[in-house]
Amino acid sequence: MAVSRYTQTQLSHLLKSCSCIPHLTQLQSLLTKSGLLHHPFYLRPLLSLSSLSAWGNLSFSLSLLLSSLPSNGSSNISPALSSLSFPLIRAFSSSIHPSFSLSLFVFLHTHITFSSSSSSLFAFFPFLFKSCGRAFNFSDPPYPPFLHSGLHLHCLVLTLGHVKDHFVQNSLISMYSLFGDIDSARKVFDEMSAKTTISWNALMNAYVRTGDLHSAKRLFLMMPERNITTWNSFIKMFVKSGDLIGAQKVFDEMLQRDSISWNSLIAGYIRAKKYNRALDLFREMQYNKMEPTQLTLISVLGACAELNELSLGKEIHNYLNNKNILIDGLGNTRLL
Repeated sequence: MAVSRYTQTQLSHLLKSCSCIPHLTQLQSLLTKSGLLHHPFYLRPLLSLSSLSAWGNLSFSLSLLLSSLPSNGSSNISPALSSLSFPLIRAFSSSIHPSFSLSLFVFLHTHITFSSSSSSLFAFFPFLFKSCGRAFNFSDPPYPPFLHSGLHLHCLVLTLGHVKDHFVQNSLISMYSLFGDIDSARKVFDEMSAKTTISWNALMNAYVRTGDLHSAKRLFLMMPERNITTWNSFIKMFVKSGDLIGAQKVFDEMLQRDSISWNSLIAGYIRAKKYNRALDLFREMQYNKMEPTQLTLISVLGACAELNELSLGKEIHNYLNNKNILIDGLGNTRLL
């Protein structure tokens, strides 16, 4: 159905002004009535906004994408529709349901024939590798099909000739790290012609995750460039090994710190039952206007209970309630 230039301008303006799911729902209804809902010009931003915005809703996105599939029983899906699914696959890879990325990709790949020069397929791989690693890591006990999917996708990348891209290589290192396969992670790293700071950090995280702290320290000293992620990984390494003196030393040497730096060290002190030091650090964190994680807040709440720090405990308790964060019943009881 054709629409006037004015109407198209109005619809484009509405798209840009969307800031919540109810806005998208209203726009979806308007586009449906205009017969334009499945036009790529409108569908693409709708899917991106609903998938990747902080206020997005993946259920809404998935429903929207599925409604765009052929309804005539045809098993053929256009590559253009495949590219429209990219925001969902990317978003699901970071969600609590990373396996949904894999299911969606498998469904599309079953119905679409990609050539080795397909640029539309290339962008998917880093997020698919991320999904494989996280899905495997989340499963308890580890679920082998996620590992097999990762290996299959790695073979597909080799077949399509995309394996030399550094985004793909970095995501492969991270995936094999989550699989606990440090040898494969190292092999990918060694085969990289140009290593970025992200590449070095990915391998260092792999060593820390698998408990090879000696190799992690050696790699840290070899790194040509370090960023805040590197230093945070080094803090986590010392915390994991129980060396809080080493973790504190790294923390003190950092020229720049973020919330992860503070949260990691506080968690280490609480794990070691050094509650006074943990609370001192937490107060310093507040003074420096750094945002604590939910896990840190709940852990510090337990430390307050251990030391009978009722004033700070109530302050944290109120903060958690205002954020609608559920807390452990034991922590509640101890503060009463």
